[in-house]
Amino acid sequence: MESEGEVISSSRESDAVPRLRPLRTNRIQEGTIPSTSYLEESWKDEPMTPAGRVFIDPVFDCVCVCILGFKEPLDTETFKNHVEMTIMKHKRFSSKVETRKGRPWWTQVKADVNDHVLDVQLTPEQIADKDIVLNYTTDVILHKPFDKSKPLWDIHLLDAHLGEAVSCAIVRIHHALGDGTSLISLLMACTRKSGKPDVLPTLPAASKGSPKNSPSFFARLFLAICNIFLIFWHSLTEIGKFMASLIWLKDSETPIKGAAGCEHSPKKYRFATIQVEDLKYVSKAVGGGATINDVYIAMAAIGLRKYMDYRIEKDASVEGNKPLPTVDASKTEPSETAAIHSAETLSKFKKLDKARVRALALINTRPAPGLPELADMMNGAASQARWGNHMGYLLLELPIKHHEDPLHIVREAMAIGNRKKSSLEGPFTYASGSLTMSLVGEKIATKLVYRSAVHTTLSMSNVKGPSQEVTFAENPITHIIPSVIGQPHALCLHLQSYNGQIFLVGMATKSVIPDPEYVLQLCVEGLQEMKKAAAKVLESK
Repeated sequence: MESEGEVISSSRESDAVPRLRPLRTNRIQEGTIPSTSYLEESWKDEPMTPAGRVFIDPVFDCVCVCILGFKEPLDTETFKNHVEMTIMKHKRFSSKVETRKGRPWWTQVKADVNDHVLDVQLTPEQIADKDIVLNYTTDVILHKPFDKSKPLWDIHLLDAHLGEAVSCAIVRIHHALGDGTSLISLLMACTRKSGKPDVLPTLPAASKGSPKNSPSFFARLFLAICNIFLIFWHSLTEIGKFMASLIWLKDSETPIKGAAGCEHSPKKYRFATIQVEDLKYVSKAVGGGATINDVYIAMAAIGLRKYMDYRIEKDASVEGNKPLPTVDASKTEPSETAAIHSAETLSKFKKLDKARVRALALINTRPAPGLPELADMMNGAASQARWGNHMGYLLLELPIKHHEDPLHIVREAMAIGNRKKSSLEGPFTYASGSLTMSLVGEKIATKLVYRSAVHTTLSMSNVKGPSQEVTFAENPITHIIPSVIGQPHALCLHLQSYNGQIFLVGMATKSVIPDPEYVLQLCVEGLQEMKKAAAKVLESK
């Protein structure tokens, strides 16, 4: 999508630093710019949140990474100046970690922008590599530990192409600084709408159902009682499953499941681009309140099942020393595949239908914020919009069994999502984790969180980004590609919306999933299959 305004010239001088307008301290209204003065007031050393202590523990040591692609070449001095006037005004980005009485604290320090914004000089051979930005992220940045004597973040500037982006900034932030919602809110507060330097970006509005006639008092009372019962029952069962996963319940061994310690193995970072409207189109065809998240889960389930089938066929081909044709196990009778696959391979296909493949999904325990709430999250002015890691966990069992109708997978995902929405699993995991840490200490609490993660197959997340093109230091952004490392999963899938499109991001352990780009391709193919089925449904109405 083209910019609404005029982009900056690539020939501008280094000293031509754009003038940033002052920001207000009160709540932000769209069309105005908030103040950064609050960021320098009332700075005090603070203890790290319980979730932050888990992320900074050597068992996890989770790091968030985000690639920002830009339309124009980056001017290093201009970029540094903008970072100083925005990001570094936030106290977490001017704080280092110190241990006091056995617990980590945030201690305010004088941060130097030159220590955190690095201009990377690439060789001609590196620049010619179309995947240099992604490979540099995994091969260099993610293997370089943070200097704990300084704030735990840095930005690497690369004069390299990534799709339509002509330059990139790779932002690396320790997960202890904040969750995805907090970090996206920070990004939004530092950007402006393209062509409108006085206007803040906006998040996509939450979809609302069509208005319904108000039921009678007794009907409302009956529905309230039913909802209370559902919340109680779903909370009991879902929390019970989570507790079982802490103790003994493990996912099935599949080609995509990593073992404990895979978080330390080399990674491969890839992404695919899809359109927001495609997911909305499928959810509209399914109806019944289906959401983009439901389509996302179904898309991932279809893609992962296809990939696991592919890996089983590939392994059989290697063992038999001959190439095998691709076979869709959902549409082929055993008698037809017997001549192609061995009995052992057919058994593996059948076991996948019953396999337990779960995703550990992080959810924000805060109410879904709008732009004013995001601003309050930045300055801590609202009790329900706190900065930092305030996340719960959900265990999502993916519907990976083959089905002729791909929309059936969406309905299964929707049923799973509805159970999660009507349970207190997310708030319970956050509260219980904090309580466990206060009672038995962070070491045991961290081991329990690690155990719950290693018993699942992958991690998934979804964060909303700006709904229109935005600029950072007056340079239009083309890509926002985030991910995270440190969790004991061989695959991390992330959905990031921006400017009418969605980036489907995969971070994979090379030794387990050497080709994450193929995983993403199969997920996109799954979406196209759902879209075709959706077209038939909508045409018949």
